[in-house]
Amino acid sequence: MLVKNIQNTDIVCINGNATIKEAIKEMKLKNVGFLIINDLSNEILGIITDRDIMIGLLYYDLNDSILRITKTNLISIKDTEDLAVCADTCAYYQVTRLLVRNDNNDITGIISIYDILAIDSVRLYAADCLTEIKKPDIIYKYELECDVNIADKLA
Repeated sequence: MLVKNIQNTDIVCINGNATIKEAIKEMKLKNVGFLIINDLSNEILGIITDRDIMIGLLYYDLNDSILRITKTNLISIKDTEDLAVCADTCAYYQVTRLLVRNDNNDITGIISIYDILAIDSVRLYAADCLTEIKKPDIIYKYELECDVNIADKLA
């Protein structure tokens, strides 16, 4: 089965000028755990997940800019890829969600490892990949991606 067959095409975006609190409200309103952050010209600046917000709140306030915790390393997959390749990509990059792009490189949706787990033919394989994603060092990876310096925060 291909990524395009199960991707979620309901993409929710928020402007990069938003605060963390506004992002939380948007996630709750739209019932999503993933936002694409864009600028005023609709260029993608990055992404943020509900987990990013929870970890980010250890270091930042609700009224801080969403850009403080936005991930700018966008990881995507082609919509024509097989679900096993998608699960491998999630495991390799230690993420649970990927942006989906078409042949024109346009973003067409989002897919999560949990979407793949719902498909019988790849459920066990996706579960193995999920165990690779849930590593204890994930917080350190987050700190590197967001340039968070714990020593400065604890001082």
